[in-house]
Amino acid sequence: MSKPLPNPSRYNVTRARLEEEREYEKRKIQEEKEMEVQRLREMQEKAADRQSEIDALRAKRAFEDQERRHREKERQENEKKLRVMREMEEARHTQFRERE
Repeated sequence: MSKPLPNPSRYNVTRARLEEEREYEKRKIQEEKEMEVQRLREMQEKAADRQSEIDALRAKRAFEDQERRHREKERQENEKKLRVMREMEEARHTQFRERE
Protein backbone atom coordinates (compact mmCIF):
# COMPACT_ATOMS: atom_id res chain seq x y z
CA MET A 1 0.00 0.00 0.00
CA SER A 2 1.20 3.38 -0.80
CA LYS A 3 1.11 6.22 1.60
CA PRO A 4 -1.41 8.93 0.69
CA LEU A 5 0.12 12.20 -0.48
CA PRO A 6 -0.45 15.21 1.76
CA ASN A 7 -3.08 17.61 0.65
CA PRO A 8 -1.21 20.55 -0.91
CA SER A 9 -3.77 23.12 0.10
CA ARG A 10 -3.67 21.96 3.73
CA TYR A 11 0.13 22.06 3.63
CA ASN A 12 0.08 25.60 2.27
CA VAL A 13 -2.42 26.73 4.91
CA THR A 14 -0.30 25.19 7.67
CA ARG A 15 2.84 26.71 6.22
CA ALA A 16 1.18 30.12 5.90
CA ARG A 17 -0.08 29.91 9.49
CA LEU A 18 3.42 29.03 10.75
CA GLU A 19 4.86 31.91 8.76
CA GLU A 20 2.28 34.29 10.27
CA GLU A 21 3.14 33.06 13.77
CA ARG A 22 6.86 33.62 13.11
CA GLU A 23 6.18 37.12 11.81
CA TYR A 24 3.96 37.86 14.81
CA GLU A 25 6.70 36.67 17.18
CA LYS A 26 9.30 38.76 15.34
CA ARG A 27 7.10 41.87 15.58
CA LYS A 28 6.39 41.14 19.22
CA ILE A 29 10.09 40.77 20.02
CA GLN A 30 10.88 43.93 18.03
CA GLU A 31 8.18 45.89 19.87
CA GLU A 32 9.48 44.64 23.22
CA LYS A 33 13.01 45.71 22.27
CA GLU A 34 11.75 49.13 21.20
CA MET A 35 9.82 49.50 24.44
CA GLU A 36 12.92 48.56 26.42
CA VAL A 37 15.04 51.04 24.47
CA GLN A 38 12.41 53.74 25.09
CA ARG A 39 12.31 52.88 28.79
CA LEU A 40 16.11 53.11 29.03
CA ARG A 41 16.09 56.39 27.09
CA GLU A 42 13.52 57.82 29.49
CA MET A 43 15.59 56.67 32.46
CA GLN A 44 18.67 58.38 30.97
CA GLU A 45 16.72 61.58 30.35
CA LYS A 46 15.37 61.50 33.89
CA ALA A 47 18.88 60.96 35.27
CA ALA A 48 20.22 63.79 33.10
CA ASP A 49 17.42 66.09 34.26
CA ARG A 50 18.12 65.20 37.87
CA GLN A 51 21.83 65.85 37.37
CA SER A 52 21.00 69.21 35.79
CA GLU A 53 18.87 70.10 38.79
CA ILE A 54 21.69 69.09 41.15
CA ASP A 55 24.21 71.12 39.14
CA ALA A 56 21.92 74.16 39.11
CA LEU A 57 21.40 73.89 42.87
CA ARG A 58 25.16 73.62 43.45
CA ALA A 59 25.75 76.66 41.24
CA LYS A 60 23.08 78.61 43.12
CA ARG A 61 24.58 77.66 46.48
CA ALA A 62 28.08 78.55 45.31
CA PHE A 63 26.84 81.94 44.07
CA GLU A 64 25.02 82.60 47.34
CA ASP A 65 28.11 81.57 49.31
CA GLN A 66 30.26 83.91 47.23
CA GLU A 67 27.77 86.74 47.77
CA ARG A 68 27.73 86.05 51.51
CA ARG A 69 31.55 86.15 51.68
CA HIS A 70 31.60 89.36 49.66
CA ARG A 71 29.07 91.06 51.97
CA GLU A 72 31.03 89.89 55.03
CA LYS A 73 34.25 91.29 53.55
CA GLU A 74 32.56 94.63 52.86
CA ARG A 75 31.14 94.70 56.39
CA GLN A 76 34.59 94.06 57.87
CA GLU A 77 36.16 96.74 55.67
CA ASN A 78 33.51 99.26 56.73
CA GLU A 79 34.06 98.39 60.40
CA LYS A 80 37.79 98.85 59.95
CA LYS A 81 37.29 102.24 58.27
CA LEU A 82 35.02 103.37 61.11
CA ARG A 83 37.49 102.14 63.72
CA VAL A 84 40.38 103.97 62.01
CA MET A 85 38.29 107.13 61.70
CA ARG A 86 37.37 106.98 65.41
CA GLU A 87 40.99 106.40 66.38
CA MET A 88 42.10 109.34 64.23
CA GLU A 89 39.39 111.56 65.71
CA GLU A 90 40.37 110.52 69.21
CA ALA A 91 44.03 111.16 68.42
CA ARG A 92 43.15 114.68 67.19
CA HIS A 93 41.21 115.37 70.38
CA THR A 94 44.10 114.09 72.44
CA GLN A 95 46.56 116.35 70.57
CA PHE A 96 44.21 119.30 70.91
CA ARG A 97 43.90 118.78 74.68
CA GLU A 98 47.65 118.37 75.06
CA ARG A 99 48.20 121.74 73.37
CA GLU A 100 45.92 123.52 75.76
